[in-house]
Amino acid sequence: MYMIVKKYDGTAKVAPDKALSYYGFCTCGHHFKLLRQEGQNEVCYNGNWFRAFDTRMRCPKCGAEFGHRYFSCGINYNGKFYAQYGNRAKAPMFCVKANRDTVSIIREDPDKCWGDVVEAGQAFTPLQTTVEFDLSRGLRPVRIIADGKELRLTASAMAKAFAGINANDIPADEEPTRFREELVWMQKACGQTSSLGVVMKNFMNYPVLDSLYEYYQSRQTPYVPFFFSYSVKDKLLERGERSLRKALGLPAPLVELVCYDKVSIKIARLVSEKYGRDLAIESISMACDILPSQSRVGELAEFLAEHTPAERKRLKAYLTEEVCIYQGIEDAGAAWELLRDYINMSKKMGVEFELCPKSLKLRHDLAARNQRLIAQEQERADFAAKVQEPDYAWLAWTSKNGKWAVVIPESIADLVNEGAALSHCVGSYAEYVIKGSKKICFLRKTEALDKPLLTLTVNRENCCSTYLGFDNRYATKEEIVALKEWTKARGLGLEEYAHV
Repeated sequence: MYMIVKKYDGTAKVAPDKALSYYGFCTCGHHFKLLRQEGQNEVCYNGNWFRAFDTRMRCPKCGAEFGHRYFSCGINYNGKFYAQYGNRAKAPMFCVKANRDTVSIIREDPDKCWGDVVEAGQAFTPLQTTVEFDLSRGLRPVRIIADGKELRLTASAMAKAFAGINANDIPADEEPTRFREELVWMQKACGQTSSLGVVMKNFMNYPVLDSLYEYYQSRQTPYVPFFFSYSVKDKLLERGERSLRKALGLPAPLVELVCYDKVSIKIARLVSEKYGRDLAIESISMACDILPSQSRVGELAEFLAEHTPAERKRLKAYLTEEVCIYQGIEDAGAAWELLRDYINMSKKMGVEFELCPKSLKLRHDLAARNQRLIAQEQERADFAAKVQEPDYAWLAWTSKNGKWAVVIPESIADLVNEGAALSHCVGSYAEYVIKGSKKICFLRKTEALDKPLLTLTVNRENCCSTYLGFDNRYATKEEIVALKEWTKARGLGLEEYAHV
């Protein structure tokens, strides 16, 4: 094979563009002038840079063909050669050979870096690797031959054979065009990689990649390339399977929905395993018809699967037509969210609900209001129960001299009043008390038990960690004495310098 060399003579005392020259360099050591393509006066660098030259020509000395390889070098003012680009051995020369249904990729690598090879300008024997494919039944690798020795067809061997090769470097008009198109498509499917080495490693592990391309070609679905890499990452595809149905582990109708990006493989499998094949197909298909986005298809499909066929039909008409015509809710997704939340809130409160209410928004808002009221009532009940527990009630105390008392709050209102009187945020601590992470109590003088003085916090370690007064002031010496007596009497620790 031969490559195209761009040479910049930095010693020339002319304009930079005049110092550029191009020539062919063959593995036989021959240098020869390249012929320009008709109408191509400038070399383009958009990935098809070699189109400026007639790459159908052969080496005048040995007849070798072009090897899809571009090299760049220069000569410094001191006359020394240097490589600018493309001197990596992992970026080989390669060509594509087609003979009916058999296509071969032939690559040639030097035994040292390309810079040294081109600088020497002499004949050399490249390391040659050939991979053959059979296209009669899809894209199927047949064999790998490296330096005349046939290797086992493994993922690692294929990855090595295609390392450094980009499908986009194969001319679009080179036969067979379908072979190039599939390789380019696979690069997109494998996360927009530019390396066919990555593609072939995936392809050997997941031959379903070829079936996905066939599916893409027959239906022109733009989404197919994008879910493959995610499915591999999440281990959702069966290794070694070429069949879409077997690799995805789904019945044919759901394969169609997955490939059209209507539902994720994970959700389709989950619903299928939970409700069975036929019910999953019906429910997921109906959910996809109702919702434009796959992000909520799963929950709707499960909801539909839990109802009768008549109810499913009714729900579809309700979400796609009735709420829009009679209630002004144009987005089926928004309607489903309102209905879902309304039903969930009703179930949580233990009240009956309508499957298809005539005023969905009103029913939703009323359910939300009632749930808030119930939640508030429940929170009040939980707080009252918590402060009555023995280990909490034990914190109540009166000093030996009768001047000081620690008071236990009876309700959330007591916390709110304490916070308002002392200008701090203890009113918002009810949830900590309910969860058991804090115990809140109040230090008061017995002569004025209704007058807030210090707010005390006891943590999980049974330590009084904060004791603050109005506007988060620190305790006075007299109050500290009282606190020490209280903590000793109740077996608590006391932080010496407590802050907010």
